[in-house]
Amino acid sequence: MDEALRSRLDGLISSAAAPVLEKISKNKKLNPDELLIASLYLISAKLDDIRNSLDEVARGIQRLNELPPVLKQNHMDVMAKLGEVLDELKKMQAFGVEET
Repeated sequence: MDEALRSRLDGLISSAAAPVLEKISKNKKLNPDELLIASLYLISAKLDDIRNSLDEVARGIQRLNELPPVLKQNHMDVMAKLGEVLDELKKMQAFGVEET
């Protein structure tokens, strides 16, 4: 569904539901049409919650997909630093300096 259309429908449902929600808060009886409007409002609100949750999951997956190159680079950096330290230790051993 087009985002603009969905937004308009959400606005219409919310505006139609406002008097119904007020009636519910005052514990008044609802006619079948008002019950239908209240149901549509609740369904719309739940769909928004689901959409938001799915967006969060999608962003999380995107961040996870970006992680392997970062980890690979970090691993290469650590291995390079480890190589430098090992070279220094070999030099120290070659000159007879003891490790502590």
